[in-house]
Amino acid sequence: MITIERYSSKTGVSTDFLLGKSRRFHISLAREMYWLYLRKNGFTYHEIAEMFGRRQHSTVSSGINTAKNMLLTKEEWALFCIEALNMRGDEFF
Repeated sequence: MITIERYSSKTGVSTDFLLGKSRRFHISLAREMYWLYLRKNGFTYHEIAEMFGRRQHSTVSSGINTAKNMLLTKEEWALFCIEALNMRGDEFF
């Protein structure tokens, strides 16, 4: 399992930003890709929401759907984030 600190180091997005509430595209998508990774590794929406502080599980669910859509469209930053997690985009479908 890749820790958020290691993921932060690989993507160049600080842990504070990943855990924060910024809506800037590259930050929020990096966060949502990590949520997708956690979900793939057995965490519930509620558990992920708690890890990221006071977020509703529906926010996590919506973010994961966004991440999947970005992978489907082969968005460059999403593919970079998935690569940082040592995974392929097709593993999530």
